[in-house]
Amino acid sequence: MPERRWTWWDWDPVRDERSWDDNVRGLLGNPDWPLQGPSDTWWARVHEEDRERIRSVVATSLRVGGQWSLTYRLSRADGTWLTVRDRGWIVPHDVSQLRGHGSVIEVSHARPSADPDHPPLETETQFRDFVDWLPQLAWSATPDGWIDWYNRRWFEYTGTTLESMEGWGWVSVHDPADLPRVLANYREAFRSGALWEDEFRLRRGSDGAMRWHLSRAMPLRDARGRIVRWFGTNTDVHDQKLAAEAFSRMLIAEKQARRAAQEANQAKDEFLAVISHELRTPLTAMLGWTQLLTLVPGALEDPVRVKESVARIEANAVQQAKLVDDLLDLSRVLAGKLEIPLEPVDLSALVATALSDLRRSAAEKAIHIESSHPPRLLVRGQAARLRQILNNLVENAIKFSPEGGRIEVRVERVSDARVALVVQDWGEGIGPELLPHVFERFRQSDSSHRRRHMGLGLGLSIVKHLVEAHGGTVRAESAGPGTGACFTVVLPMADSLARPEAALDPERTTITPLIGISILLVDDELSTRDVVGEILLAAGATVTRTGSAQEALRALRRGLPDVLISDIAMPDLDGYGLIERVRGLPDDEAAALPCIALTAHASEDDQERALSSGFDHYLSKPIDAIALTHLVARAVRASYEARRAQPIVPGGSTDRSAPSDQP
Repeated sequence: MPERRWTWWDWDPVRDERSWDDNVRGLLGNPDWPLQGPSDTWWARVHEEDRERIRSVVATSLRVGGQWSLTYRLSRADGTWLTVRDRGWIVPHDVSQLRGHGSVIEVSHARPSADPDHPPLETETQFRDFVDWLPQLAWSATPDGWIDWYNRRWFEYTGTTLESMEGWGWVSVHDPADLPRVLANYREAFRSGALWEDEFRLRRGSDGAMRWHLSRAMPLRDARGRIVRWFGTNTDVHDQKLAAEAFSRMLIAEKQARRAAQEANQAKDEFLAVISHELRTPLTAMLGWTQLLTLVPGALEDPVRVKESVARIEANAVQQAKLVDDLLDLSRVLAGKLEIPLEPVDLSALVATALSDLRRSAAEKAIHIESSHPPRLLVRGQAARLRQILNNLVENAIKFSPEGGRIEVRVERVSDARVALVVQDWGEGIGPELLPHVFERFRQSDSSHRRRHMGLGLGLSIVKHLVEAHGGTVRAESAGPGTGACFTVVLPMADSLARPEAALDPERTTITPLIGISILLVDDELSTRDVVGEILLAAGATVTRTGSAQEALRALRRGLPDVLISDIAMPDLDGYGLIERVRGLPDDEAAALPCIALTAHASEDDQERALSSGFDHYLSKPIDAIALTHLVARAVRASYEARRAQPIVPGGSTDRSAPSDQP
């Protein structure tokens, strides 16, 4: 018995064009038959008595959708007639186009029921009864892919009938997103006769859920090796697939977390190396200039060299203090304790005042800073923090600008409720790979030992957190390396009728005189005790220096000073214990004694604890001589005015004279 011939076909109804696979040439007996062409070439081979019936059925399917199974006569190249069965269906590929798919199979040599190669009806019935009880969805198909039988489990799962599923009806329960791929794989397997395996989603009839199934099919061959039927199963693997995907996502997340941890560790190591370098650099300079003065013969006798050395030591000390401040700000941000009380601030006045100092820094590189701003523009913020934002942005621009460069600072109103502070430079610019990360901490364009620019790389990160704490936003823009950069800070405006916070206190360039003021200084560190004592003596104060809280208490019993200045971190009895003892003395004046906490612990928590424990004022190390003398004078004056406001008590103590807080 010759093997039955068949071919797949596709139809584009819009162009009325068909395409076939290679099998069409064997079916028609024409090795030159084109695999793509107009439908009329095919219809011309259909027997004229069958054409009208075939066209009518196809037209109906095209209009209403669905499938067909038609038998008709087809002319071969040698003039003989071949009886074929044409099975097709219409599949909507998108909302605007329909496509037809199907097969044509020779039925001239249909196998009689008594064919010894065909299983007896009793055996087939028993086989199908057995398959009905399988947990899988089972089906069988003719050699051209026409499915003509499903087991009971299939109908229970899909909620369909054989009439709706026969042939190509199965496509209706597939996910449309999967269908093109599934059809391509299905057709290729039936064309090649290879085992078929695929995963796709099938719609469950009870609730419409799309569940993943593993489908496998194998061809059944007769004694001569011809494919007489296909048998396939679909196994529900939805839960296993979801579990595998979840496990895969977990592995990916774990891998990403591990990579992030490695990158974080690397960034931390690089950052610690940078901190070590940045803190040691000013220390090296300070130690070097100090040794130059003390070890080089005659250096102390040269006024010019002494003045230059002192200026260099001071500049490096200021640089190191800023590094420590940046680290403290970072600590506050990480702890979520960066809180800023918002008051009206004249941003224009603040910028004008701050730029005077920044221009001096820019002059070292011959950089010109231009500025423009309205005469008065109020924002909600804190003057000191707003100046820190401006300083960090301008110092960043100076760092990355060339010698003789230009920086522009603008304050402009961008809406009825927003004000923009813009800092623009025309320096090195920012590469596209760094621009999205420019405000991240521990992120620098170059963290190697060959880097040309100093700093911890925290300035812009701190700017972002400070701006957000003000209720504003900040963005960075750059066209790339060599094009400069522009940073824009947008802040909320304040009520124009509100009284603005002073942009800055009047700049002081000299220490405040403390003539006639007696001070008790407590610090266990000899070097700090000496330098602070010398500053106070230089201002004209009388200073008693003690190295412990116990010594300070003994000095207080001999007589009260005008001011107590005490370190916090001391052995045995610390500053908090000392202030508790002082406030507990029976002398009323001890309870009102102005006390200033002096400590290297400079967090906001440290400050709050010092003030709540009994200190009147707080000053962090390193000590600024101008700030220290000004604070002492202000504390004594406030105490004097408080005592003067009290009623005069006969026999009371004599009022002390109030010092001037002006130079």
